[in-house]
Amino acid sequence: MTLRVLMAHNRYQISSGEDAVFDAEVDLLRRNSIEVESVEASNRGIRSPWELSQSGYGIWSSIWHERIRDAIRSFRPDVAHFHNTHPVLTPSVFSACVELHVPVVLTLHNYRLVCPAAVLFRDGKTCEQCLRR
Repeated sequence: MTLRVLMAHNRYQISSGEDAVFDAEVDLLRRNSIEVESVEASNRGIRSPWELSQSGYGIWSSIWHERIRDAIRSFRPDVAHFHNTHPVLTPSVFSACVELHVPVVLTLHNYRLVCPAAVLFRDGKTCEQCLRR
């Protein structure tokens, strides 16, 4: 039986290290006879924080919830592996996996889930205020 992995990632407007890691991991899995379905979103269409706030991205996306559910139903993965989900994929993708009983792996490339700036750095020094809240 071959392992089936649904890989999902939200690309930035400018190519990043996270994008490179995602691409390398998809390639590595495929070269090792693991079946991979790749699902990708992009920030390219978001031009300002105002557009982001008006889009509903970052909080919940019914569109991406459905897309991930559809991908799960058609590909039938053993596991879903997410890299960056901010801001387009949203936490809605995890809900789709839970609904269809697909285990989730989340690779964190930054601190965005616990720090709005994603870097745990403020006023020229390390800041861990958000970790204590």
